[in-house]
Amino acid sequence: MSTETVSTSTDSVPSPQIVHQPTARAVVVGLDASVGSRAALEAACDEAQMRGLPIAAAMVWTAPEVWVTPYPLVPSAQAMRAAAIDLATTEIRRVLTARARRGASTPVVELITASGPAAVVLERLSAGATMLVVGHRGRGALASRLIGSVGLSTVVHSRCSVLIVREPHDQRPGVDEHESHAT
Repeated sequence: MSTETVSTSTDSVPSPQIVHQPTARAVVVGLDASVGSRAALEAACDEAQMRGLPIAAAMVWTAPEVWVTPYPLVPSAQAMRAAAIDLATTEIRRVLTARARRGASTPVVELITASGPAAVVLERLSAGATMLVVGHRGRGALASRLIGSVGLSTVVHSRCSVLIVREPHDQRPGVDEHESHAT
């Protein structure tokens, strides 16, 4: 898989390639449709380009609890996977379109969707990866100083280097002018 620039035209931004396993040594990035995960995808694109490696995005969902009733309250696994693919594709194309507008590379992104706890799925994917990239979602002045549960778990348990990417400073909720730029 090549990480070469596909095009800088926003009309020809590549759609992700749906795969069951990422290419060996890929830069794997976790997506959850947050500003932090879009920043993580940006960083993963840059890392993959710089290292000449493929990029694989993982969209993980947790199935809702099942209640036994005569009515279908829970969507099927196929419907949840389709929704995850649609959301991930939208997020990937959004980031790649913004990169194309800036003249940055727009690599082909492999897309993996899976059900389960995000940290566990990402840790499993880290086994064959060169790097795992996840976003950090701060929850205010104190909480944004702390690493999130998925980020912490991946740092502790992943089998490759982990990069935790904060959302851009100007897009953080509750940022005040006295907050340190070093955090």
